[in-house]
Amino acid sequence: MKKFNFKNLKVIASHPSFWKVAGIILICIIVFRNFSDHTKDVSQRQSIVPIAVQLSATQYNPILKLSGYTKPMNHGVLKANFKAVVGKVLVQKGRVVRKGDVILVLSSPEIEKRFIEAKARHRQKLAEYEAAKKLAKKALTAENTYLATEADYELAVANLYKAETDAHELKVTAPEDGYLEECYVHVGDTVLAPDKLVQIVYQHAEQVRLYVSEDNIGLLKLGMKASVNIANHEYLGEISGISKMADADTRNFYVDLTIKTNADSFSYGATAEANIALPTRKGFWINASALTLNDDGVLGVKIIENDKVAFVAVKLSSLTEEGAYVEHDAPSLGLISYGGEFLLPGQTPLVHWQKNPTL
Repeated sequence: MKKFNFKNLKVIASHPSFWKVAGIILICIIVFRNFSDHTKDVSQRQSIVPIAVQLSATQYNPILKLSGYTKPMNHGVLKANFKAVVGKVLVQKGRVVRKGDVILVLSSPEIEKRFIEAKARHRQKLAEYEAAKKLAKKALTAENTYLATEADYELAVANLYKAETDAHELKVTAPEDGYLEECYVHVGDTVLAPDKLVQIVYQHAEQVRLYVSEDNIGLLKLGMKASVNIANHEYLGEISGISKMADADTRNFYVDLTIKTNADSFSYGATAEANIALPTRKGFWINASALTLNDDGVLGVKIIENDKVAFVAVKLSSLTEEGAYVEHDAPSLGLISYGGEFLLPGQTPLVHWQKNPTL
C-alpha cells in the first residue's frame, strides 16, 4: 500500500480553484443543516392538528358586570334647637327604631318654666278675649279695646305653641322607621343649638352606587333591572339615577340602584356586585381561550376562510368563566377553537372540523 504524499496535497491546496470548491461545499452543508432543522420544526407543528368549528350568530342578552358599594337612600340628623342637658339615652347606636320611639330625654329648666308660663298666660288672655267678645256684641266696649284684646290673645296662642313645641322636643323621637346610625351625645352632656344629637337611617329603600366606564354609560337607562350580590346575598334592584358628569380623575360615571329591602338587611359601605341585562343583540358564543391579539394589539379570533387561516377583529360583549360572547359582522364563523396559536394568517393547514361545538 502506497503512502499518501503530502507534497501532492500542498500542490492541490495551492491550486486557484481549490478554495472556491471548498467554499461551495461548506455553504451546501450549512443550507442542508438549516433545511433539516426547518423540516423538523414544521413536522413538530404539523403534529398538532388544530380544531375548528362552524358557528352561527345567535341572539343573546349581554350582561354588564359592575362594582360599587351600598349607601342609604335617605337619612336624617336630628339637632338641638335650644340649650339643654342630656338626661337619658334610651336607644343605643345600631338599634332599630320605629316612628315615635323616644331616643333621648333632654332637660331644660328654662324650657319647662317657659311652657308653664305660656299655658298660664294663654288661659288669662283667652278669658279676657271671651269677655271682650261679649262686650263688643253688646256695644259696651270700644272697638280699639276689643282689637287690642284679640291681638294679645293671638300672641298668647303663638307663644304657647312655641313653648309647647320646645317642651315636646325635650323628648327626641324617631320621625320615621329606621335604625340609629349614630348617637353624638352622652348622659350629662350640655347641648346648644344646632348641635347634632342623633343620625337615623330611614327604612324606605336602600341604594347601591355603581361605577361605569365612559364606554358603557350609554348602554344604561333609568328603570333597567339588575341583580345585586351583597355579602353573598342576592337582591333585585332598579336603576334610579345616572350621573351626567364623569369623575375628573377616573373618567367613570356613577349609577344608583334602588333596592327595596329592610334597613337592617346589610351594612352600608359594603362591596356590591351587580349584573345588568342589556338589550338583545347578536353574537357568537366562543371559548374565551380562542381570543387573541394581532401584532397591532387588536382583539380578535383566528378562523378558517377559503381553506386558509385568517384573523378577524371582534368586539367582546360579555366574558364569564364558561365562555365569551363576541360580535362580528359576518353571520357565521369557521372558528379555530384549538391550536390557533401555532397558525399564521395565510397558511393552509390540515384542520379537524368539530361537528358539535363544546365550549
